[in-house]
Amino acid sequence: MWGWLLILAVLGAPLTLVLHELSHAVATWATGGKVTLFRPWPHRHEGRFYFGRMMREGGQDLAVHAAPLAKATGLLLVWALLALCWLPLLCLWAWELVDLAWWWRGWIWKPYTDGGKARALLRGDTT
Repeated sequence: MWGWLLILAVLGAPLTLVLHELSHAVATWATGGKVTLFRPWPHRHEGRFYFGRMMREGGQDLAVHAAPLAKATGLLLVWALLALCWLPLLCLWAWELVDLAWWWRGWIWKPYTDGGKARALLRGDTT
């Protein structure tokens, strides 16, 4: 079991990152937008470090910034229920918890992150 815990702990980070960026892309497509950049891995872009990045044509959209919140919340429940059958899946649950906490951290403190951008859009600040 310890081997599976280690494997899922290591694979959980990139899986969560890909699903996070994919949730942005799916929300973009669902709202009629076009994805212009999709990099679900850590990288530098225009002198700035990103864990992952997805860019789209057009302006800001609340659904696109809130998509990772919905993804992380849903997968927290899924991984928790599946972990009742196979405990090592709690590693994947933990990574979703990190993603969820990161989103809310942005809501509170970081205006340039998903949570911060969603908060600004809800307040009517489109700059």
